[in-house]
Amino acid sequence: MFDLFRLKARTRVRRRFVFLKEVKELVAKGVDKIELPKGARISDEAADLIKEKGIKVIFGADDIADNLQRNSEFGRSKVLTEKLNTNGGQRLVAVASDGKSETDFVSRVAARSPYFLLFNEEAELVEIVENPYRNIGGGAGPLVAEFLAAKGVTTIVAGNFGMNIKRSLEQMGLEHFEFQGEARKAAQRALGQTF
Repeated sequence: MFDLFRLKARTRVRRRFVFLKEVKELVAKGVDKIELPKGARISDEAADLIKEKGIKVIFGADDIADNLQRNSEFGRSKVLTEKLNTNGGQRLVAVASDGKSETDFVSRVAARSPYFLLFNEEAELVEIVENPYRNIGGGAGPLVAEFLAAKGVTTIVAGNFGMNIKRSLEQMGLEHFEFQGEARKAAQRALGQTF
């Protein structure tokens, strides 16, 4: 069985990270080749699974980045998010939070937030995720954006967004909103609900 899945870079500047969850989905679909742009990075766990399953990885797909860059100029920049959406097409809102409760306040910062509270389309808290990049030296914004995208998040809410995370979210076609107040109310607002 031959199947070619192209994992596309958003631009030539930011390269794509490949996570274990994405590779598991590709294995389930019977994919035997993955085409990646030059400079793409693969997590250790994802690389182990790729090797174990004998999936062929082709690097150097610059034409993919060119096509995607052209498409993003015409307003069609959600290709990657739609391809990798792991939650069945439903909206999943990540609210940066200072605590683990839906009544805790939205964190003032997105990339350095201690936690992300994930809410489904009904504004129900479905998962609490600790931010693994909260204390790294620099470059947390793009890593947090990739981390949340890999979890299937479609919208991110925080008190404020730094330039790096904002750029990364826009490149991935993810929505982001600034909000001050309780996490549950932030999710409701992002979902267009009233409280």
